[in-house]
Amino acid sequence: MKSISNVINSFNQEGSGEEENNQFTLYQQSRDASFYLWGENGVFNSTQSVYVITHGWQNAGFTDNDFATLAQSIIQYDPNANIFFTDWTDLSSNYNYLESARDTAIVGQQLGEFLLGLDIDTDKTTLIGHSLGAHISGIAADTYDRLTGEVLNTVIGLDSAGLSFEDGLTDESGRLDATDANRVVELHSTSIFGYDDSMGDLDVYLNWNDTFQPGESSLMGNHYYPVDLLANLYQGASYTQEDGSVFELDDLFTLEGVYDINTTV
Repeated sequence: MKSISNVINSFNQEGSGEEENNQFTLYQQSRDASFYLWGENGVFNSTQSVYVITHGWQNAGFTDNDFATLAQSIIQYDPNANIFFTDWTDLSSNYNYLESARDTAIVGQQLGEFLLGLDIDTDKTTLIGHSLGAHISGIAADTYDRLTGEVLNTVIGLDSAGLSFEDGLTDESGRLDATDANRVVELHSTSIFGYDDSMGDLDVYLNWNDTFQPGESSLMGNHYYPVDLLANLYQGASYTQEDGSVFELDDLFTLEGVYDINTTV
């Protein structure tokens, strides 16, 4: 079992910077979350792909530099895409982690209902969540399916939170799991904060035997590493493995099963 005190201390010791050129503008609000749309004009185009990024606990929300970089990377990959950001800082800033963890069910439902109000193409919709945000994404996809009978295309979990979700403490309806979308991908980067067991159609364990992830020097850095890695993958980065194979963005949508991936080279 993971220690809540260790989680709190690590989150308090490291924060994220702010992006001066952030292009997220407020699009719509629900009771407990605000939904921002990337782009200066703030116009949603229902004919284009939809990506929704959701942050985790004790995060700066839509001003966070890492998520702005991820949004910019997706636009580089898919220039006409609609990129939304779920900002639930009113609940995620709670220093009681367990309360914030329970609130993922509330925010996930509200995100699912928000998507219901948009004229989205489910085959072109991808939800991306970090830590607690990964479970919000899974619950949102499940909510959308329950309300419409339509399954979203992809959910990508970025080191989905483990504390209070693993070891049988939360059933599949209350967390990200492989049934939430046509394809569920999980990038695991730390056994301290993340969900250790496989949980998707594809589970990638990143540099699993290394003390720190590339460029990181703390456990919290390890936890955020998949956010940076996904941005790099959308920008075209690739990583050669010991067997000569190359890990790149397309693998997230084609590989099945569990993989140990080295991104140090």
